[in-house]
Amino acid sequence: MTRHVLFVSILSFILGISSVGLAERSTDRLVHVLPTTDTSVYSLGPAVQGGIVKLYQQTPGFSVKPSSYPLTGFSGDYLQRAYQIHGDSLLSLAYLEDGRIAVFIFDPRRKNEFIVAASTLGGASQTNANQIEAQLRVVFQQAIGAYRKGEFQPLPGATSSSQGQLAEEEKDRRRQEVGVLFRELASLQESNTYLSGNLGMARYGQDADIASTVVFGAYAGLRLSDRIHAELGVNAFHLLLGHVDIRYFIPIAEKYVSFSLSAGIANVLSAIASPSSTLGPVVAPGTSFYGGGLGFDVPLLGALIRGEIKFYTGTSNVVLGSYGIVFNI
Repeated sequence: MTRHVLFVSILSFILGISSVGLAERSTDRLVHVLPTTDTSVYSLGPAVQGGIVKLYQQTPGFSVKPSSYPLTGFSGDYLQRAYQIHGDSLLSLAYLEDGRIAVFIFDPRRKNEFIVAASTLGGASQTNANQIEAQLRVVFQQAIGAYRKGEFQPLPGATSSSQGQLAEEEKDRRRQEVGVLFRELASLQESNTYLSGNLGMARYGQDADIASTVVFGAYAGLRLSDRIHAELGVNAFHLLLGHVDIRYFIPIAEKYVSFSLSAGIANVLSAIASPSSTLGPVVAPGTSFYGGGLGFDVPLLGALIRGEIKFYTGTSNVVLGSYGIVFNI
């Protein structure tokens, strides 16, 4: 009798431990990893899908299953069909193209929202499987971090379920969604370095000795942070004017356009044309100017349209106004 009681007690203890483990395991959120969308030359779709499965297996708080269901679109209708097939689980997939890799997370509990993290790759001739794997780990951790913080973005074109929403609120919601789409299109193409070419007008001189002429410009930029960039370039009118600037992007009104302030130093590298009464006063090579400017950027599917005006002062005054295109490299 005593042995029977002891056996029952031990069995109950073991079952109790097992049930605790199962309860803890049941709190993990199930994730279905969908096939990778691969439009690149690498042909690594299945390998990237398997890599994401392993990363979820190594991440606390998730249980993971691979899925063979391809997500062919990111609109509400495509996602709704995917949610019906996979139930209440999270959906995750990678998007791989030449020069970029991204990881997406979709949650059926937040059907009109999503999470994305993206990173740029080198050119096809400069990128190998190890580099893609390293960047996949980076963007995966960024996406998981955003998920844990609840940093979801509205799906472009998502509609409100509230039937009593006022017309003005509806217009405002649509403006916000378009703003998110513009920012997303720009960020998916964003890299740490860029080049720009521009065309405009230069007004140069001092007091009554002032001239205006066409100016051509080019510069290279480096993103030091999300809002601070460093730029090095030249402007050519009758002078060849080199300049170094620091650009700060103002954190306001970024739905369709972003504004920036710049400050820097310019130096006369050489004289392209001989000065005359229509070209302003004589300035010796090596003369320096100091100043700043105001610019604006508009996303254009992988590039930016940039307009800006700069004012430099020193022995003379130089005003440069230009429009140009900024390309990521």
